[in-house]
Amino acid sequence: MIFKQKIADYFLYRHRFLFAYLIIGLIFAGLILYTFNFAPNGLSQTEIKSVSISMDIQNGLDVITLANTDLPYHLLQKTSISILGLNTLAIKLPSILIASLCLIFLALMYSQWFKRNVTILGLLITITLGIFLYFAQSGSPEIMYFFWPTLILFISGLIIQNPKYKIPKSIFLAISIALSLYTPMMIYVIISIVIAALLHPKIRLKLKRLPRKYLFILPMILVIGIVPLITSIVK
Repeated sequence: MIFKQKIADYFLYRHRFLFAYLIIGLIFAGLILYTFNFAPNGLSQTEIKSVSISMDIQNGLDVITLANTDLPYHLLQKTSISILGLNTLAIKLPSILIASLCLIFLALMYSQWFKRNVTILGLLITITLGIFLYFAQSGSPEIMYFFWPTLILFISGLIIQNPKYKIPKSIFLAISIALSLYTPMMIYVIISIVIAALLHPKIRLKLKRLPRKYLFILPMILVIGIVPLITSIVK
């Protein structure tokens, strides 16, 4: 018992989870740097196509201009290129930033449901997935297939577990869902999440208790967010 108390007094032991998160972040950064520096030179065809779409977005944005698939990614990539110039780092930086945010939201989402040691294990598995690393350093929008489900599930978990600030969270969720629909095939992921939520008794009960104003405000935000996408489909 005395031995255990002495171990618990160690600085490294008391902050072991923080150090674990830092190590995971360093491993991820190292893997990205490795793939960035030692990958074959030049850009892939998907990256060239992505840059072409991003650069075609006009500065004076209108509904027609906004009607692009993966619009949030291309706007971020255009901003990156405008600031840093047309180079490999500027092209790939949006994917690296989005992948980093994805890991942060993933850690927060895991911590909502699991113990911290399980969260750390889940993050280690994620950063060592070849497909995740490839998308994280690729200057194309495929990383959004990881980002949107993670963000939507994280916000949904916040709404379910913590009743505080429910309106801002719900608005943020509606905006996230609307923007995610610009990514091809994400509609099927959203439908799957909605079906799973409706089948869960606890979540279904919370949905029934939502004020009626939610039934108007949230769908309205969702529709406004996808107006450019609807315009593109109609034309």
